[in-house]
Amino acid sequence: MADKSMNKISLKALVHSKRVIFVESDNDFVDVLCSFLTIPMGTIVRLARSRSLPVGIGCMNCLYESAKSMDSKVFRAEKCQDMLLFPRNRGSSLMGKLKLNIDDSDHKMYRCSRFDRCPSGYRFSYYKTVCSCGSPMDSEINFMDNGSQDDGVYVNGESKLIVSDDLQVMPPLTSASSSLFSKLGVVDSNTIHEATKCRSG
Repeated sequence: MADKSMNKISLKALVHSKRVIFVESDNDFVDVLCSFLTIPMGTIVRLARSRSLPVGIGCMNCLYESAKSMDSKVFRAEKCQDMLLFPRNRGSSLMGKLKLNIDDSDHKMYRCSRFDRCPSGYRFSYYKTVCSCGSPMDSEINFMDNGSQDDGVYVNGESKLIVSDDLQVMPPLTSASSSLFSKLGVVDSNTIHEATKCRSG
């Protein structure tokens, strides 16, 4: 596995009057943004609560705390509480390819130890959850990655995209991207300058 500490994401920003109009990036940055849409709510709440300055997400904090403090006997199965507090991302096999991954969940997936004879078929679940056939889910699934490092995760690896300050993602040089200038009242191109930033993952 590549050393994630050496990964870098480069952004080129177009700035007007100290305000970013948009940033231009390859697939790496857009992949990270898109990955936010795959993160389960329970993980978002847990990560927000663990910050040095906790971030509140309305009543979801109360719901998470309730699930955390309830006696495990309340739940239908022992693993149900873990499923709520540490939910799994269905795209977890892709998360490891991101240059910046904020989801610290365990991305391993398992299937029934009798998967070759189990009538329920292949089932992804939490470690040692009991399958419907009665056997434990303890056989780790190894996902095959047939793509190259440059293929991208969610976005084509060759893509160049721009991202506005309100996180609209679009191809460059379209009517939508051009409208970003008029929305900010930019009439003189001489007042715009570029800034390049590299972020290590």
